Amino acid sequence: MSSWKENGAAYLIPGGLFCAVMIPAAVMHAAAEGDSPQACAGRIADVLEGPVFYDPSAFRQEGGYTAILPASAALVWRVPSTVLHPSRRLLLVPAPDRCEPVGGLPWWVVPLESPGLLCAPQLVACFAGLGRRRIVPAGCELQ
Repeated sequence: MSSWKENGAAYLIPGGLFCAVMIPAAVMHAAAEGDSPQACAGRIADVLEGPVFYDPSAFRQEGGYTAILPASAALVWRVPSTVLHPSRRLLLVPAPDRCEPVGGLPWWVVPLESPGLLCAPQLVACFAGLGRRRIVPAGCELQ
C-alpha cells in the first residue's frame, strides 16, 4: 500500500479477516512488568504470540496497545479494561516494517509475521486480566 510507504501507517478495516482489541498502556505495562513499549516488547511477544502494535495517541494520549486477533473473537469479546475496535471502522495500522517509534505514529511491538498468525484471544484476555488485577486495588472496580 502506498500509504504505508508514504506515511508509515495506513487505515485498514477490521471485520472479515481480523479484529483488533485495544488495551491501555497502563494495563499492558502492569502485566508485562515494564514501563514502556520497549521494556515490555519481549514479554508481550512471548505471551501473546501474535501481532501487537503500540499507538502513543490512544486512550487520550496515554498510549495503548492493539492486539490483532482472528475475526471470530469479536463475536464473544467481553474483557474488562479492553476495547474491541468496531468492525468495519477504520483502524490506523503501522506499516509492516515500522518497528520503532517515529513521529507519534503507531509502531509494531510484535510485528506481523504472517497474515494467518494472529494473537490467540484467550492469551490476550488472560494477559489483560493480569494487568488489570495488578493495578486495580482489591474490592474496587475499573471499567
